[in-house]
Amino acid sequence: SVIGERIGASGSDNIINAIPSMQFVVIIFFVGAFVLRFAFPSFSQEGRASWVLGSSPIDLRQVFFQKLKLHLFLSFAIGGLASVMFFIRSSDILAGLELAAFSGIFQWFIFLPTVLLVSITTAVIGLSLGIVFVNFKIEDPQLMSTSLPGMFLVFTFLILGFLGAVSIYQVILGSYFYLILLYLLSCMFSLLSVVYALKALKKIEFV
Repeated sequence: SVIGERIGASGSDNIINAIPSMQFVVIIFFVGAFVLRFAFPSFSQEGRASWVLGSSPIDLRQVFFQKLKLHLFLSFAIGGLASVMFFIRSSDILAGLELAAFSGIFQWFIFLPTVLLVSITTAVIGLSLGIVFVNFKIEDPQLMSTSLPGMFLVFTFLILGFLGAVSIYQVILGSYFYLILLYLLSCMFSLLSVVYALKALKKIEFV
């Protein structure tokens, strides 16, 4: 029937329009895995030699911002490259389909900036929490990813990934509310994370 065909077409379009949201979740998963593996335990990796860092005349804030620059760049690169790869792959598979989800304007001015922003936010939160919950006594800093703070970090990444996926899908449907909310929360969480990290640096006890 005509109604059945319309429902089928609508359902098919909805599935296709949801592809960017799924792509977003996959990208943030890889960025989050990188942050959890490298950025989060970054300070704890100093281990029992941390007293050298603590007794040196180097300003710890400079160390923090240098590490932050490194992980921001790497997270930015991972998110950006993954996005471009998805653009190319989507264009090959869905060539000829005139859908908002795969327009150049959406991909370059909505999807990519959102991925980059959340990737940066993920790196900032990960490194900052690694300072707040630093542990120089742990033998394998990578075990921090399975600690309670590590689980909290994973939960945070899940929230960002879910909110980002919903935001992107809503943009395709014509609503920008969740996207604006995501941008505001990302900036707020990033700023608060840096503030708490700088305060935590002053209280670190080097062993």
